[in-house]
Amino acid sequence: MQSRAQHCLRHFLWLAMAGFTAAIIPRVVAAAEGAPAGAPASSEARLQRAESLLDAWEGQGEGKDDAKAELDRVLRDDPRSANAYRLYARYYLIDGHISGDSFRAGTLEAADQALGKALEIAPDYARAFVLQGHVYRLMGKPAQATAALQKADRLGTDDPWLHLNWAELLMDENRHEEAVARYRKVLADNDPRINTAAREGLIRYYKRTKRLDDAEGVYRADVAARPTSAWAHGNYASFLLCWRGDADAAIVEATKARELMDYGIARLTLAGALYRKWAVLALDGNKHADEPMMAAVKLIGQGPASTIDASCGGGVAVLPVLEAMLLTGEGERISAKVAGVLAAEEDGSVPGLFVMKVQASGRDRNYLYLNSETDYRDARNLSVVFAPEVEAAFTRKYGSAPDQFLKGKDITVLGYATQVKIHFIERGKPTDKYYYQTQLMLAKPDYLRVSE
Repeated sequence: MQSRAQHCLRHFLWLAMAGFTAAIIPRVVAAAEGAPAGAPASSEARLQRAESLLDAWEGQGEGKDDAKAELDRVLRDDPRSANAYRLYARYYLIDGHISGDSFRAGTLEAADQALGKALEIAPDYARAFVLQGHVYRLMGKPAQATAALQKADRLGTDDPWLHLNWAELLMDENRHEEAVARYRKVLADNDPRINTAAREGLIRYYKRTKRLDDAEGVYRADVAARPTSAWAHGNYASFLLCWRGDADAAIVEATKARELMDYGIARLTLAGALYRKWAVLALDGNKHADEPMMAAVKLIGQGPASTIDASCGGGVAVLPVLEAMLLTGEGERISAKVAGVLAAEEDGSVPGLFVMKVQASGRDRNYLYLNSETDYRDARNLSVVFAPEVEAAFTRKYGSAPDQFLKGKDITVLGYATQVKIHFIERGKPTDKYYYQTQLMLAKPDYLRVSE
């Protein structure tokens, strides 16, 4: 089963897919629209240095802390520096970032308070509204985010992050074409960070619309534009593993990323690619299959299923790994009693090999359910679900119906354990009372083995 740490690793996927925080958090310019003029020359220099340090931050070194020190000095000398407070909001976002749109508790609130102070000092500070729109979106307040960006529009600003933050809101609303127009509008900007953020937005669009060839083209363009960026190579490696299932190419890119900066996501992606390669070789009966497996174990110290799930959260990479685990007996197994707990932690569904004793069975609407507990409403129960065609195929293969052949036997089942909300029925109609059942829809009879 997955540990809590392994569960958290899965959520690092957004970081690998979308690039590091520094590439998605709007920057601050010293001479911003609406900011009060006339700051002392020493403060102005410190603000410019702080901005440059935040712009350059890519996850290692002391840059962000040096930026904070510069901002502290500015506010000590000039406590009404709106620009310093706006930059402080950026610092909070960078410092508190976990992955994707996830931040440590209190981070977004601190950034919001800093921006509130900036706007109290300079009510027409357009670029503060640009960043405020970003923060409100992260806080799950789309109406306030829209209002902030509209205010920036009315005040007027040439800040390209206004287009990028609008694009993020439009993507959330599935207004993809409008978002893409915003991304493309800033792609010609000479600031490499702006172009990187726009490419990341286009990649998200292409993934959502399943245009993987176009997405890969943008990844290649990003690597070409940033050949010495560990994140560019690492992001591309994750795409190759999780969306393409190309283990060899993912290994190449993840290795390049680690050579540039040995960070956790790159190691996780490389281990996932090595396990994927092991799976392909094992399923082909290749005698050298153990070599990539041993390399993955040495690198990450956890099993193939949890590594792939942490890397990709499913996708095309996970199925061959699970099939190889079932075939070879390698890798971790998950008890039926904890399947529901893991599924709840993993947003309702978790892939794996699940072990259980068939204690009972039942039918509903032509579907057969094999249960790990005598009471199917038990929170510890895992129900393996047979669609009619899968049940028929199983019966042909074993000469007996699944509920008869498997009653009382220990089994291992490959698939996704999923939490399903089931409403109680009264007089033929669903009520507001319900319970959750953990179910695994069996894809084919070969994905079930009787344990020895």
